[in-house]
Amino acid sequence: MTSLLGAGATILGLAAIAGILYLLQRLRVRHRPVRVVSTLFWREAVEEARARVLVQRFRHPLIYLFLLGILALLWLATSGLDVDRRFGAQHLVLIDGSARMGSAGSFERALALAEETVAELPRERRTVILCAGEARTLLAPGEATRLLEERSVGLTPAAAPTSIDRTLAAHLETLSTAPSATVWVVGETPISARLRASLPQGVSIVPLVTDVEGAVANVGITACGVSAAESGVWERVDLLLEVRSRRSLSADTVAITATLDGQSVLDRGERVVEGNRAEWNFRDLPANGGLFEVAVIGTDGNPLDDRAARVLPVRQPISVLLSPSLAPWLEPVLRSDRAVQLVTEGARVVVRREGELLGGDIPALEFVSPDDQEESILLTHRDDVPSAEVLERALIALGLDQVDAMELAESSGRPITLGARPGSRRSIGVWSDLLAEDYNFVTSRSFPLFIALSLRWILEVEEFPAEVAAGQRRSVLGPWTTSIDGSVSRYDSVGAPLRPPFAGEYTDAGQREVAVSLLDPPGIEESATVASEATVLPSGARSSLGRLLAALALVLLLVEWFWHRRGEVP
Repeated sequence: MTSLLGAGATILGLAAIAGILYLLQRLRVRHRPVRVVSTLFWREAVEEARARVLVQRFRHPLIYLFLLGILALLWLATSGLDVDRRFGAQHLVLIDGSARMGSAGSFERALALAEETVAELPRERRTVILCAGEARTLLAPGEATRLLEERSVGLTPAAAPTSIDRTLAAHLETLSTAPSATVWVVGETPISARLRASLPQGVSIVPLVTDVEGAVANVGITACGVSAAESGVWERVDLLLEVRSRRSLSADTVAITATLDGQSVLDRGERVVEGNRAEWNFRDLPANGGLFEVAVIGTDGNPLDDRAARVLPVRQPISVLLSPSLAPWLEPVLRSDRAVQLVTEGARVVVRREGELLGGDIPALEFVSPDDQEESILLTHRDDVPSAEVLERALIALGLDQVDAMELAESSGRPITLGARPGSRRSIGVWSDLLAEDYNFVTSRSFPLFIALSLRWILEVEEFPAEVAAGQRRSVLGPWTTSIDGSVSRYDSVGAPLRPPFAGEYTDAGQREVAVSLLDPPGIEESATVASEATVLPSGARSSLGRLLAALALVLLLVEWFWHRRGEVP
């Protein structure tokens, strides 16, 4: 049982009513004699002769309790007393603040609908959360409803995919401990079928739709992916751009602008339009860290998904200095790698035998004697990274999962092992015996892959992600910082991949600029299905006792008036 005024204020009000009524009961009318000259003035004399005085004896206790009951019912009715039909039920209100709500007026209507809904829910058992790139609690249990209106001032939808599913999943454990729970989803985003299927018993979903028609014609960018150039040139990349709509597109109805470092590259894109999708393929863009920006021309009511940006990767040639003693085995392999340039000076990495002075102190791939190195392959890494973490990632990073270690072990007569140690520079030591004809390592298909990946691991060549989208995990570790909305925010991934919450510009741990785009296909296509799944909040959703208490008080007042007319109540 809860009250809009709070339990404390409601109890204090009842106590005040009881006290005032008690004092009034202690008053009585005392008559005093008055001489009149005519009975014509009798009524006026009676009124003037009345006086209220305190008495020592409490009169009419039953009448006092009856009147107190009437006034208490009226007070409880006006204080917003409420008893949920399911005692102890919890209410979680999730407001969609994602880019899907970017259509004019949709987000404002969502906030108004949320305020209307919250006013009908028990104060002590409802929580209101804004779901954008990050979850933000707007109203905690027990807080006054008016705070929701104050905290909603200035809020706008974010350039981010919805986080409603993630927020609900994070609260399922808490909701499952309540006798029952209702999740009110305010906006255009439905709860996914997968999450609905995993809801604990007693948890129900009530979707509250604000606007569907305003987003019907929405057109947005849903993909901006980069891959290695199909031409095979190491220093080039290809970029695929995709635009989707809820309606069919044609060459005349969709157009974009595309620039690289401010210069138009639209003429380098090949366009294909089919159904509600349009694709542009930009081929052989220079992989030198330039900023690619694209925008949809025209207005569709939701500008949040009409722009995207991408910082292209930096792919410098891997200049390698190769020892002549290893040329018979490694030169064909290195020349087949399009990223490698064999040089005699200015090398970034050297491939040599143990003890050779070739290349000096630059990072090295060295072939060593098994007598000088216990591990078959030994990784030397920076001392700011734990060796265990290096080993965990190296198995796949070096392609060693493709090597038949059992066959090599049988051929060499000793186990094939992988080790790691900290050092001043990155390097890899490999048993030189593995180059011998007795083993099939050099002739295996995994050997060129191992050499290529080893050079990239030594130089820390980062594999660039296909997309950099809000809400998707990045393999680059934090901390990341961003100045979205004019305020600087810091995101520490604590050794885990980072999920950038919003679209915008970030700076990663290496002080490199990272452009994060929205790229939310469900935000373009799925909202159209919400109308069939949603239900409208019914009037009187709250099971309030207010009207019942007021009606009961009115009945008791009529009874009191009837008794008074019969003279049974003084």
